[in-house]
Amino acid sequence: LTLSTSAVHATNPALYAKLSFDTIKDFTHITLLTSAPNMLVVNPKIPARNITELIAYAKANPGKLTYISNGSGTSPHMAAELLKSVAGINITHVPYKNISQGFTDLVGGQVQILVANANVPLGQLKSGAVKALAITSAKRMPSAPDIPTVAESGMKDFEFVSWYGVWGPKGLPPEIVQKLQTEMAKAVKDPGVQERMGVQGFESVGSTAYEFAKYVGTEMAKYGKIIKAANIKID
Repeated sequence: LTLSTSAVHATNPALYAKLSFDTIKDFTHITLLTSAPNMLVVNPKIPARNITELIAYAKANPGKLTYISNGSGTSPHMAAELLKSVAGINITHVPYKNISQGFTDLVGGQVQILVANANVPLGQLKSGAVKALAITSAKRMPSAPDIPTVAESGMKDFEFVSWYGVWGPKGLPPEIVQKLQTEMAKAVKDPGVQERMGVQGFESVGSTAYEFAKYVGTEMAKYGKIIKAANIKID
């Protein structure tokens, strides 16, 4: 079995010209375990209290704003590129390998915007060193209920999450798939597990194998469209 992410199974097929495996045909989908939004935070000196005001500011200053992520092709990068496309703004991506250094530069004003997995900035927000404008999921995070979603901020139907799922080898017998899915879904839906995941910004899912396979196909199409529109290349 493998525990893997949206980056491997939904992003990589569009990022790389050739993979050594087919992310659909070479695996048996078992269950989507969890999902988590990305969070958009800015340097406090940026005169924007929400996404709408940030978009207006970016349009008034085209090409002058930079945003950082934890690397090209990552979920935060994809979320920001989708936002750029939908909002029609021109902001420049600066990938960082060390997100801690990214926070330092954000606070220092060398960059203006950071997009990261939602659990990453939570500690920084308490200090007031940065301010959060929105999260990219369809609903608010229980661990940060005061932060609105992008959709709530005026961009209807906007949703982008990173996710984790479990796969088995190609041709895994249906009865084994069913047993694994049932037990894993039961585990992630345990109240104690849900509470611990919620603190970290994750939402428990535990989908059926059919739902998971369908979801991965939908996500592959979404990522592919973003990557093509932004002309993102890794190799």
